[in-house]
Amino acid sequence: MNALVLSLVLVGASPTAKPPASSEVTLASQGFEMAEGQYQAGVLTMEVVLTWATRLHDAQRAANDAQADANHLTRLQALHDIATRRLATGTATKLDVLAVEVAQARAARGQ
Repeated sequence: MNALVLSLVLVGASPTAKPPASSEVTLASQGFEMAEGQYQAGVLTMEVVLTWATRLHDAQRAANDAQADANHLTRLQALHDIATRRLATGTATKLDVLAVEVAQARAARGQ
């Protein structure tokens, strides 16, 4: 038994226990906000931001948030606007815009 599992057993926690969905939403929301800010600063790629957007969407759906799908589409539209503005200023590529457009198409299909 490795030390982490042993520690978890000793404190009565399950090594396979999942955090509550609400805490997953909080964590994913924080990650998304950080990724979006770092994208706008030119530090991260749009792919990383979309990964966090998907994590947040998945967490909201797991928490049975009735607005999860609508919120995701709203986030994607905002990301599209950001990518389009950055493309116009030469600080992003057309791939950023296309990545968001693919994510929007998938979200519209319920994926």
